[in-house]
Amino acid sequence: MFVSNVLQNHYPFGMIMDGRSFSASEYRFGFNGEEKDSEVKSMNSNSYDFGERMYDPRTGRWMSGDPKEAKYPSYSTYCTFFNNPISIIDPSGEGGVLSEEKDEKSGKTFLKVTSIIYIYSEVVDGEQMKALGAKIEKDINDQWNHPDGMAQGTAYYRGKMVPLVFEVKVVVTSTSAAEELAIKAKEEDDYSANFLLVTNDGTGSRVIPIFPLSQSDGLSFNYGTLDINSVLNAGDSEGPHEFGHLLNYYAKSTDPKLMPTTAGHALKNETTSIMFETGNPNGQKNRRVSKTDLQRIENGNGKSFSSKEMIKNGRKNIGSKPSGVILK
Repeated sequence: MFVSNVLQNHYPFGMIMDGRSFSASEYRFGFNGEEKDSEVKSMNSNSYDFGERMYDPRTGRWMSGDPKEAKYPSYSTYCTFFNNPISIIDPSGEGGVLSEEKDEKSGKTFLKVTSIIYIYSEVVDGEQMKALGAKIEKDINDQWNHPDGMAQGTAYYRGKMVPLVFEVKVVVTSTSAAEELAIKAKEEDDYSANFLLVTNDGTGSRVIPIFPLSQSDGLSFNYGTLDINSVLNAGDSEGPHEFGHLLNYYAKSTDPKLMPTTAGHALKNETTSIMFETGNPNGQKNRRVSKTDLQRIENGNGKSFSSKEMIKNGRKNIGSKPSGVILK
């Protein structure tokens, strides 16, 4: 049995409603699931730490300028959620990509892939969407952070193997909001944003590939569909499988007989992979992220991220290029 010690009702921009909220003092999170910060204004829950910027819910404004303000001349640099907090969210204050990070305690380097997947639907109700979002977020983070037989995934970076961490958020939104967010992602060249239309028509899940496949290998756009029936019938593997496509998974072989029927899937002779094709004898429920799967993201270049671009600025765009469009 779970008894909540938190009850918070908020105005649209996040300010807590007086007399309609209770929160235990040790509970750190509030509006939008972000961490409360009482040090700035010395008052409870009057600012939130979104990672890249601090937010004041009383004014509905950021407390510092947008690092990408030049791309939005019609909006104030302190504007939040495009002044539409009901439909639009800003999970961090800035987009995310593959980045070089330092462990605060040990000081050791690790790589982190930050991604956000917006899911929306015209046929699945709100409560189902919330449950679906929570499930696939957990499945993706569990699988990609703990490959089969490994406590932690790794990648080659600057002459040594370092931990590879995935931080993926799944956010339920409306179709209209998804359209606006897709346009914003394209304008900002934000590779971290992805969009999946949730269906229940039994046609299966898919991420839209760039054609022709013979010229683009495993490259895909950053949008597609997620069949709710496939998610429920595939154990904990459907969301992680589609996420692999969003990361431009591609397996190559010198033997054409081993290549998958459709690009972006595991080789035919493999026994463990999250990227098995539909109909693989290993079965959908038995799909697991493998060490080899980690090496095949970014069009087969996931084994090493020691590119000149990565070394130059500590950040690298990976996965699918933002298209500015979604499926409806």
